[in-house]
Amino acid sequence: MLHLRPTYPTNLTHLIRTFAGHSKWSNIKHQKGKNDAARSKIVTKALRVLSTALREASGDVTNFKVVQAKSLAARAGCTKANIDKALKPSKDDSSVWEKIIWECSLSNYCFVVECLSDNRNRTSPLVKHAFTKNGGTMGTTGSVMWAFDERGMVEIVPMSKEETTTAETKKNRLDTMFDEVFETAVDAGADDVEINYEENSIVVFSETTELSKVTKGVRDAITPKGFEIVQSCFTFIPKDTVEFSLEDESFMSVMDTLDDLDDVQNVYHNGVLVEK
Repeated sequence: MLHLRPTYPTNLTHLIRTFAGHSKWSNIKHQKGKNDAARSKIVTKALRVLSTALREASGDVTNFKVVQAKSLAARAGCTKANIDKALKPSKDDSSVWEKIIWECSLSNYCFVVECLSDNRNRTSPLVKHAFTKNGGTMGTTGSVMWAFDERGMVEIVPMSKEETTTAETKKNRLDTMFDEVFETAVDAGADDVEINYEENSIVVFSETTELSKVTKGVRDAITPKGFEIVQSCFTFIPKDTVEFSLEDESFMSVMDTLDDLDDVQNVYHNGVLVEK
């Protein structure tokens, strides 16, 4: 099992995975204490994902991707009213959202920026500007993807929020579930399982071709145990990392700018924070 480490400071409104170079808005812990504007952006992104999942499922609210997106939205702080509204989209809404990936670079850093947009002609200049104003560039397809391994990822959390549960009880519950998840996941084709006490989650990695099989195997095993899958997706893990500090103004400026863009869903990079 790999040791997990933070990639960059939790005072950014990106919701941070603890793998090097991996930032996911759906890890909602770090939204706590943020200002209203930051929380609003997280909610907007979560509801957009939910609406898109519902459309792709032709309105089937029992579809796994819809259920997963609904759970993520709840963890992100979306109200029940907003979630219900997203599950009943307006018939007049003709917008079509597509996932767009841009490869960008800044000095020695490589970025993969994943967006969900209904207008790439609007989103592209905004993402490009985040880099060019800091001396970076938006590259062509394949320009930085060589620096990453694309992986399948399944994230598992307890169904209940357990607000009154002690840290020790949460830890013990994760430890017990980890043993069951590990065996099931490996049998289904996974090649790594990590436990993250800070996020109160278990994360399973696999080859992209095995993700569907691993997801099903894990879901069948954990549901009766009071756990659920909140992410089953492709992710990008850097092959090597580049150290940065909070004093790296260009890097921090890029992250802050991308964080402010509603169309940006995920940011993957090869930077790893070092304390100085």
